[in-house]
Amino acid sequence: SVTANAVWDGDSVTFSAEALSLAAGDTSARSADTTATRQAGTATATGSASGDSTTFSDKALALAAAQKQTTTIASGAGLLNADTLLETATTSLLTSFTTDSGRQISLQSYTTAGTADETGQRAATSGYLLTIAGSDGANSKNYILSGDVILNEDASGNLSAASYTAGDETSGNDIIIGLSGKALNGGKGNDTIVDLADSGAVNISGGEGNDTVTVVGEVASGSIDTGNGNDTVTAAIKATGSSRVSINTGDGLDTLNTTIAADDSSRVSIATGGNDDAVTATINATGDSQVNIDTGGSNNTVTATINASGDSQVAIETGANDTVTATIAATDDARVALDTGSGNDTVTVGVTASKAANVSIGTGSGADNVLASVVTTGSAQVGIATGSGNDRLAVAGIAADDASIALDTSSGNDVLKTSLIAFGDSRITTDTGSGNDSVSTASIAHDDARIETNTQSGDDSVNAVFIGKENAQLTLDTGSGNDSVNTAFINGGNGSVSINTGSGNDSLFAGWIASGTSRTTINTGTGNDVVTAGWIDTASGIGAYKQVMGYLLQNTETPSQSEKSGT
Repeated sequence: SVTANAVWDGDSVTFSAEALSLAAGDTSARSADTTATRQAGTATATGSASGDSTTFSDKALALAAAQKQTTTIASGAGLLNADTLLETATTSLLTSFTTDSGRQISLQSYTTAGTADETGQRAATSGYLLTIAGSDGANSKNYILSGDVILNEDASGNLSAASYTAGDETSGNDIIIGLSGKALNGGKGNDTIVDLADSGAVNISGGEGNDTVTVVGEVASGSIDTGNGNDTVTAAIKATGSSRVSINTGDGLDTLNTTIAADDSSRVSIATGGNDDAVTATINATGDSQVNIDTGGSNNTVTATINASGDSQVAIETGANDTVTATIAATDDARVALDTGSGNDTVTVGVTASKAANVSIGTGSGADNVLASVVTTGSAQVGIATGSGNDRLAVAGIAADDASIALDTSSGNDVLKTSLIAFGDSRITTDTGSGNDSVSTASIAHDDARIETNTQSGDDSVNAVFIGKENAQLTLDTGSGNDSVNTAFINGGNGSVSINTGSGNDSLFAGWIASGTSRTTINTGTGNDVVTAGWIDTASGIGAYKQVMGYLLQNTETPSQSEKSGT
């Protein structure tokens, strides 16, 4: 029997004609084995009439079974009764589980002020509490965890708890909680494994199934292998010295949440296998450490915050059709590489690189969409390459000192939007590769900085605004093809602006202001080009007109050549 103040989809009752007549107030229709009373519109019947039937949903049946379930704590299970402890303890929830029958189990840390001695001094105590709810969702029991324990339910939903050593796992859905730092193995089934040991060394194997692994402390060395299945891993890693830490979640729809602190010559390796994985990682790498994350070749979602210094190396490699959000800060001689592989990837990234750091971002072949902000100083180098395919790249970049930023969209009909500022001896280069590319750029160059844009072959469309001063150099080369260029620029000091549209039937609209001893060069190459130009020269007056017209005409055919060629 079961009492529930709820009705679920699938519950139904069918009444016989006799029952319906009784409800209507006609007691003459009742059978001899049915007694009935009726008051104020409510009918109560004891007995049954032919035709009455009841159908219960799976949820209702499960509730009925749960109200009959028992909890058995084996002797020496490592669980000590702690109901009175909660009266003085301060607790904090670490994690919770739900068994197959719906029973709730929670794991908490606790701290108490302790018992006062004869001097009134108290020695604080702390540890872990396991709370097991009753089968009816109430009447919870609390236990102090004093050793490794395994909990599981039988087919009827009866829960048992016993002490655990490796090999005690079952082929069912186990809950294993480790306190000693010894190996924890889940075996087959959808297992839940929690490691509470403070030793830092882990040896966890989830086996086949959809496993959940949580490490409450910090992983200093060892391995976590969940096997194939849709696994979830939550772990904080702190690797120092020459320690090695590895996490392998196997094939399946895996979820990984991790913070990684790697120092000295430590190595951290994470592989989430095939299928669509989700990885959230905060990485702090110093010294000569190396951190590698490989999410396999499917549609992955990665969110990463990376701080790299010293001679450390951090590499993240994803599969196809990935969504990646990353914040990267690299300094000293650190190296950071993000490679999303082939597929249609979406990448949002912010990069700060200083000193001699190197940051490379590659999205491989496919129609990629990349949004990036980049700041480089010192002699740092940042490169973004979107590979072949019809890519979209938007970049806001600042380079100073001897730093460099290189943007490369490779072949394909790419769309590029940039806002660039260069100081000192820095260099910012943009190469859109072959294809019919569309480029919108606003660039400012100071000192001896250089900003170069090359759209390569193809029918390209370029809208550009340049500001150069002092000895800055601004270069735009659209390569061969029927290009359309709309540009405005201010060129001052001893700086130079060079525009080359290459061979093809190009259209150029250019307006600029020149001052000082700045130089402006426009070369439209061979082909039937149309040029509209207007300028103000604040220094050399008519001399600038002659110089510009000379550049415009240097590749123009003479009338005799035109006649011979029929143009």
